[in-house]
Amino acid sequence: MNRFINYPVGQGFFYAGKIRDYNIVYDCGTKNNVAFINRFIEIYKKEFNCSGKIDMLIISHFHKDHISGLKELIGGEKPNFKVGKLVIPYYNPDYLLLLKLLLISFEINENNIEEIYLVPVYRDENDTNDSESNFPFSENEMYDYNFPYENGVMSGINLNLPESKISKKYKDYVQDYWLFNFFNLSGKNEKEFNSLKELKENIDDLMKSHGVNELKDLLSLIGVSEVRGIFNKHLKHISILSNNGFENNSSLCVYHRPLFLSKLKIYCLPILSPNYYEYPFTCCMTMKSTGTLLSGDIDLKDTCRFDCFKKWLENNVADNLAILYLPHHGAIANWNNGLLSYLKSGESAAVASYGIANTYKHPDGEVISKLSEQDIKFFHCNELNKFEYFIIDAYNKKSITLMKSNNTNEVLEYGRKDNSRKITTD
Repeated sequence: MNRFINYPVGQGFFYAGKIRDYNIVYDCGTKNNVAFINRFIEIYKKEFNCSGKIDMLIISHFHKDHISGLKELIGGEKPNFKVGKLVIPYYNPDYLLLLKLLLISFEINENNIEEIYLVPVYRDENDTNDSESNFPFSENEMYDYNFPYENGVMSGINLNLPESKISKKYKDYVQDYWLFNFFNLSGKNEKEFNSLKELKENIDDLMKSHGVNELKDLLSLIGVSEVRGIFNKHLKHISILSNNGFENNSSLCVYHRPLFLSKLKIYCLPILSPNYYEYPFTCCMTMKSTGTLLSGDIDLKDTCRFDCFKKWLENNVADNLAILYLPHHGAIANWNNGLLSYLKSGESAAVASYGIANTYKHPDGEVISKLSEQDIKFFHCNELNKFEYFIIDAYNKKSITLMKSNNTNEVLEYGRKDNSRKITTD
């Protein structure tokens, strides 16, 4: 049995999966109090993953509401979990400095990570003309497989990250059982990446002012708290990573599915008490499709950006999409109606993870209305509702029987546009 759960962390995202004995996590953060997500990390550790290892940890981008739980998850002197593969988006060599500061800020020991996968900006296989591409940059380092990072040195700063651990990836397999496809799309203009260059220059200036030539020597002098301050300061000024103006342009998207004949069962459960795991699951629907698309906070509103995303979808997703996690918690500013063509009426579902008291109008009523018009089931994941589903071998009748439930439950479907609520019962 393969189990997947979207934890109810409020305005944020924490998604976990268990594929046989292979554990994955996609993002782990919230804008709520850090104690809130720490509680669910503890639940994850006790109820979901007792192995002490996350085989694949995927970070869509470096926003607080997607990474605030990393210290509790994999940091500190005695981390809860070791990491097999850390998967992050990659734009240029300076981006690795941001990764280094992230690890330091959350007290994550690189020795606790076996491999680091960098997912480059997507490039259509048929596109051979850099200057005419839809991407804002054409440097070879953005696309080729000659990794621009040698002997731990990035743009003149020694990051002390072992090169042997780092590689570029567009897809990955869990044995011959499960497929992961990654998609990364760059920001909208060069100013976004100039901020990363400014970060590097600030680190250079700090090393000079402290009279050191190595980043590790600087870090031994200024301490974790000051590094965390530098990290947070630059997150606010890098538009591809900031919340300024609600800009969420870039995120690492992941599409995953089994490589065997299977069925998908969705379970939705209102949280009725702190001990909500004592309550039985309610089976809401069964699907023939088995693919899941995790979209982070990617912006697909722009036609050019969506055209690029569409090419990737057509090459990798085709007609096997059961569950779509809505971009940016269901924000209309990141939505594109073209996504509807990849969802099947009555056979696909959409999910938004958000905080009930958020002021961003997440999820947007217009997005939910578009889904409803096409008969796409919509599920909320918030402080009052968790979302969980299973993918099981279609021939394993015993597993299917074990998932049956005689209970029924009301699923709340409503948008923030007019605060109207529609109740449907499965």
